[in-house]
Order: sequence, then structure tokens, then C-alpha cells
Amino acid sequence: MQAWIGQIQGLAFHLEQAGISVSDQDKILAITMGLPSTYDAVIINFDSTPSDQLTLNHVFNCLLNEEVQQSVIISLVPACPANGDVICFFCNKKGHYKSECPEKKAWEKMKAKGESRETAATIFDWSDEESYNDVAL
Repeated sequence: MQAWIGQIQGLAFHLEQAGISVSDQDKILAITMGLPSTYDAVIINFDSTPSDQLTLNHVFNCLLNEEVQQSVIISLVPACPANGDVICFFCNKKGHYKSECPEKKAWEKMKAKGESRETAATIFDWSDEESYNDVAL
């Protein structure tokens, strides 16, 4: 942010050296027009600030404070884990996401073919009374 503010001030200085008058309002407009969308809340705040209180120094301080707040928020958000640390929510194995799970893809193919009933029948021997009693209904 300091570099961006310095760049705008440098451009304003060059314009003033060329005999072109650059007001503080012009500088504020140039600075705020080039900001990323993450600064939209601050810009809205500037729009609601009375013009006699909207000084160049006030804008600089607000933008620098916002930059610090955004950097703190970014540092608090955990980084995405490496693929080796990812745990699948389908099979509970490490190394892939649920959307990439080979077991889930196989299950979806089996489900699409209508094999789920036959597979369930092979897993549980319904004629065996112990297997039947172990199934939670």
C-alpha cells in the first residue's frame, strides 16, 4: 500500500512540476480508483465521510490500517494442506479429496448399474441369524 500511495504522490508531483494543479481530492480519487476489491468497505466509508474530514492524511491512515487488518486475517487463515495431508470424507484415507476418491467413483458406477442390492446381499448373509442380528435397523 505504501508503494501504491508513493506512486500516486510521485505522479502528482510530476504533474505539479509540469504546471498542472493536482488537488488532494484528485489524489484521493486516483488512489482509491486503483485499489483491489478487498478495499471496497473502506472506499464506501470514504463516501460517507464529510468532505471537510476527508483529508489525504486521513485516507492514507485508513488505507494503511486496512492493509494491516487484511494481512492479519490472511495470516490467521490456515493454508491449504498438501495433498498428502488431505483426508477423504468418503473413504477416510489420506491423499485425495472426496471428489477424486476412487472408491466413491466405483461406488457410483455400481449404484448406477443397480448393483447395490446384489452387493448388499453378498455382504450380509440374511439366512444366517447372527448376521441378521448384527445389522442395525
